[in-house]
Amino acid sequence: MMATTLERGARTLRYPNDIDPVLGYAPGRILTDDLMDYRSEQVAEAVLLHRYRTHGLAGIHNVMMLVDNCRVPDYFKGAEYEERYLSQKLSEERLDRLAKVHLGGDESFRTLAFNRTTAANLTVILALVRKGSVVPYLVVPYRKPGVLKGHGHPSIPRAVELAQAETRIVTTAPELRALVDAGNVSLITICASYRGILDVETLKTACELGRARGIPVFVDDASGARLRTIGERQPTAIELGADLVVTSTEKYGLTGPRAGLVVGKKTLMERIGAKSAVLGTEARPSVVASIVRCLEEFTHEGGQAVYAEWERRHQELYEVAVPVFGDRVFWKGYGGVSIMVEDIMELAM
Repeated sequence: MMATTLERGARTLRYPNDIDPVLGYAPGRILTDDLMDYRSEQVAEAVLLHRYRTHGLAGIHNVMMLVDNCRVPDYFKGAEYEERYLSQKLSEERLDRLAKVHLGGDESFRTLAFNRTTAANLTVILALVRKGSVVPYLVVPYRKPGVLKGHGHPSIPRAVELAQAETRIVTTAPELRALVDAGNVSLITICASYRGILDVETLKTACELGRARGIPVFVDDASGARLRTIGERQPTAIELGADLVVTSTEKYGLTGPRAGLVVGKKTLMERIGAKSAVLGTEARPSVVASIVRCLEEFTHEGGQAVYAEWERRHQELYEVAVPVFGDRVFWKGYGGVSIMVEDIMELAM
């Protein structure tokens, strides 16, 4: 551990509240609930808008690799694309082919687009999870043992709660197997890329276990569909045996709208499609067309170029941060520079 002025002053102070296993941070007197989280987001957006009006677009620096580009492709014009259902089907035909190239899948799979990845996760879980059942959530082990077991995206456990089922966090294949052996598991959920990358053997074993037991396996590959496959050179989730996979169409190399794209077994997707019609979570024709456009524009070589630039930017940030924060800051070229939330709070304290 590098000794620094910041650390010497902060080491004796610890934030008193436990880290929430779903949120990944410790709620306190300011951020007490979802309403206060939303208000804090509105305040941040006001700062963003003020900076834009003061400095212009050059004053905004996006280091998150997230966009929200709803530009539609050239084909999306004419009277037929003003007809709601016809427009939807015309774009879905193009989408299905492109989605399977990107995520995998053959004729036994189909594609659905959702207005957000969170909406996709909610719909899949409400469609497939049995009330009162157990839903394993396989996630990357937390970097600091004893703080949290592991942490995936909150949209999965929140959706499981709405389905009136129970989420169980697991971080290893043996843990998952023991949970499945105990029975009453209706769906295996996996967050393959969030605060780290799930190793390929664990991911593959989980998919094989689900197939052997007749339990659907759903992989949240929001960023991992590119982060894992380009950064770690892992196979796609479907190649590893997943029944369903979702990715975000605005993350890590895709320049589309903030939307979710799911490819899954047709036998499961029929139930998911029916649930999406009830919930209204399906993406509208113009959003589907924007997803088509971003998939058409994406190439593996382009993805590699994005990661080379990402690595260059973050290497510079890392070199500046290390003398100040020591081993609290860590870095991996395709994953960026990170400081764990409890370390950020301790430094603030």
